Amino acid sequence: MLLLDVKRIQCRYQQKILDISKSLTLRAEVFGFS
Repeated sequence: MLLLDVKRIQCRYQQKILDISKSLTLRAEVFGFS
């Protein structure tokens, strides 16, 4: 039960990190960095 909660939290955390890195990448492309 607890392990499932930990995995769920990890998934959500990884998804947030992916969203943040995607938005940073998009922002960098807009400003001409690569």
